[in-house]
Amino acid sequence: MEVIVKHHPKFKPLFQPPEDLRVLILIGGRGGMKTYNAALATNYHVLVRGKRVQILRDEATRIKQSILNEVLEKYDSLGGAFDSAFTKTENTIKNSEGVEVVFTQGFRASSNAKTANMKGVNNVDIGIVEEMADIRDEFKFNHWKSSIREQGAFIVLILNTPDINHWIIRRHFNTIPLTVEDYPQFTSEELEGYYKIVPKSTKGVYVVQTSYKDNEHLPQTIVEEYAAYGNPLSDSFDLHYYLTEIEGHANTGMKGQYFKRYKTITNEEYNALDYVEVYGQDFGTTSPAGTIAMKAKGNKVYLKELNYQPLKLKYLAFKLDELGLGSKSLIVADCAEPDTIRELRFGLRSQMSAEEIERYPNAAKGFANMRPSPDKGIDKGLSKLLSYDIHVVEGSDNLLKEFAMYCEARDRNGIGTGKPIDDHNHLIDPSRYLIQVHGRWF
Repeated sequence: MEVIVKHHPKFKPLFQPPEDLRVLILIGGRGGMKTYNAALATNYHVLVRGKRVQILRDEATRIKQSILNEVLEKYDSLGGAFDSAFTKTENTIKNSEGVEVVFTQGFRASSNAKTANMKGVNNVDIGIVEEMADIRDEFKFNHWKSSIREQGAFIVLILNTPDINHWIIRRHFNTIPLTVEDYPQFTSEELEGYYKIVPKSTKGVYVVQTSYKDNEHLPQTIVEEYAAYGNPLSDSFDLHYYLTEIEGHANTGMKGQYFKRYKTITNEEYNALDYVEVYGQDFGTTSPAGTIAMKAKGNKVYLKELNYQPLKLKYLAFKLDELGLGSKSLIVADCAEPDTIRELRFGLRSQMSAEEIERYPNAAKGFANMRPSPDKGIDKGLSKLLSYDIHVVEGSDNLLKEFAMYCEARDRNGIGTGKPIDDHNHLIDPSRYLIQVHGRWF
């Protein structure tokens, strides 16, 4: 039987999976055909290609509200063409041997279940997770993902764009602030806290981004309804709903952000820059001991996250050694901790075992070119940093998160103080230390 499947070209990876496909993310705004194409592809892969598909949601009790209904409706629309080989029931499709080839589960039995109680299932070719934004626990997801391990197996994640702090966004996307160039009808103040999501280049991970604007089958009345949410002159105007639910952008809910304009570059592009690399260091044993690498030329600055783990003194020295830093590396560190700087400069040999000295020779010898930042003030360094054309290296997820969350402090009445919050700054602060000495020390 010849089978022709008509689908939107953006969804080609769903119907013709690349050889290295492991995770396919279907993301964007409402009306973007994500569920429709996933249901269509489920029937195609099961009925034509002989695959077995598992459909999941966060809660098992919500399965009946899932993509399953659309999968079964599409099966019915085929007019019995596959009834000789398959049987449809209320909740599944079975093959001629009675094996469920489309079946459902939940990560949790119900909303009252605090932890996952789902066990992995064997012989699954395609795992589809609907409403992926509800899965906030990456560990739980990875535990399930590891059970989908047949040859050529892949996973499909379906979601409207979640907030910027969701692990899916941090793991698989770079975030770029929206500007008036993107939406001339809005002001820069109105666009604060909203971000375009740009897929990272990750092996085996493919992304399909769509919105209602890609859906030619959407009724014109719905198209106009969606567009009206973004029209300041419409009675339906709702900026937040339009930018997030309709257009599919991420947001923080924060106002008064400082880092509104920056670009991302790849590691390869960063490594190709023939500029001196210098390092900034924040200290923290319970909060992150942020380490940042910087290259700068003219009015352009390039930032790469190196560490975001809390580290006690000796283990910070070990980390700097592992990163390839040594006695000649310029490291500008928090001047509020002169004793820590002194110990790192002169080395920790007396605190190290013979085995550690052999393994971390630079930590034992010391980072002789570690210097304290020029002053404790924030405003001067922050203003200078913001005056540069900032580029962030892909993979600097915590730096991008800080850029999104670092904003003006508010008093108890919600009024801006004109000063930044003392939080989300463990990589911003060492970047500030470095930029203050650009042109003098490097």
